[in-house]
Amino acid sequence: MNTKALNQLSYGLFVAASKYDKKMNGCIVNTVMQVTSNPLQIAVSINKDNLTCEIAQKSKMLSISILSETAPFSLFQNFGFQSGRNTDKFVDYPFKMTGQELPYLTEHTAAFIDCTIKDMMDLGTHMLFICAVNDCDVVSDEKPITYAYYHEFVKPKPDTSKTKGWRCTICDMSMKEKNCPRISFVLSVNTAWKILKKLYKEKLMENPIFTGMQPGLYMKIIKSNMILIEFTTMFLYNVYVPKPNTTRSIRSLVQAAGAILLK
Repeated sequence: MNTKALNQLSYGLFVAASKYDKKMNGCIVNTVMQVTSNPLQIAVSINKDNLTCEIAQKSKMLSISILSETAPFSLFQNFGFQSGRNTDKFVDYPFKMTGQELPYLTEHTAAFIDCTIKDMMDLGTHMLFICAVNDCDVVSDEKPITYAYYHEFVKPKPDTSKTKGWRCTICDMSMKEKNCPRISFVLSVNTAWKILKKLYKEKLMENPIFTGMQPGLYMKIIKSNMILIEFTTMFLYNVYVPKPNTTRSIRSLVQAAGAILLK
């Protein structure tokens, strides 16, 4: 199955926002669609890890800012690459309130929609909200942005002339920038390999801590460590690292270490 076929589906980019008690938050979503015209309803899909999803489930309200092609990458960073649990995402962006007192952006926005959530469906990683439209209006004459336009003209391209090594394909950080959790994952595999290599060099069997330990138990410790490293590298191979050569070299190192340690 070639999942790249799904990239041919047309998506927009939106800021979905909600408010409960005194806390309001918004996040970037790419799945908003009109599902009926009478009554007027839309469907919105939001990742369950997002604070906005949590607030929307409590408030039963959502606003949608339909972003335009003028939206800068910094806007996507603000609403998409950080959590509202730690910051106020609206503090630096002009907004107005809908009739339900929900925020919507007034710049880099083509239109807004104000909704009441009528039904919810748990999709595993995401919640699907079926919403009745209370109000909507055109904010500007700017063209709505598409997901394809964002990737081609808004999202910065990696500078391959200056940056060497692997880059995260989601947040575009390099191996030298350790704030990305995916890069931290890669580095943790590398660290675990170094620890095992050091333990082998120091001849763990001769360490007083292991004096009197049954050989079978010692081998179980070594095997469990190698299984853990192999599992993480396999996970890395299948999920995060887009460059096959990099992955194969990591896996070959781990497999070679296993062959040495388990002789």
